[in-house]
Amino acid sequence: KSIATTNIAGNFVGVSGTSASAPHVSGTIALMLQRNPQLLPSQIKNILVSTGNTVYDNSTNMTFKRVNAWTAVNAVPYLNKTGSLSPTSIINLNIKSPLEPGFAYVLALAFTTYPGVPLPDGRTIPLTIDDLLLLSIQDPNSVFLSNNFGVLNSNGQSTATMTIPNIPGIQNIEAYAAFITVNATSGELSSISNPQRL
Repeated sequence: KSIATTNIAGNFVGVSGTSASAPHVSGTIALMLQRNPQLLPSQIKNILVSTGNTVYDNSTNMTFKRVNAWTAVNAVPYLNKTGSLSPTSIINLNIKSPLEPGFAYVLALAFTTYPGVPLPDGRTIPLTIDDLLLLSIQDPNSVFLSNNFGVLNSNGQSTATMTIPNIPGIQNIEAYAAFITVNATSGELSSISNPQRL
């Protein structure tokens, strides 16, 4: 299939080949990485192939995938929030990884100006050892963080809830949240979401 573009004279023409298709694929990847900078090249490829539209080419008698930018970007493991970080408030952390239904997940918090610990593969786990102590400071009558681990539903989604206790003397705090997923078959770390500043 040809891609509509303009030629040097400013007329619309149909062109094909890698020169015409590469900008579309590159632009889609840029949007995916903007949504989640933690993606590995292998994950990017898997998302592009899994979400692409199947196309049959009569001239070559071959079936291939055409990039679907909207679907690819929405399939990226992604964490967003509703609510704000203030005493006695509630933040909902919406976990989404559509291509990983049934995978185990863990949502981590980092109370720091840095969003976590870097891994050799270039990704970052959003938790430092010191944060384990901070997580234990909570009002015994309230649940500070609920549903922060579990299994993604059939749509690859879940929601964790963070209740901010009113701790006297603490006025300002900076925190990040992110989730990791674990492959249900191999037990290996699969995805790390974008760090979400709270």
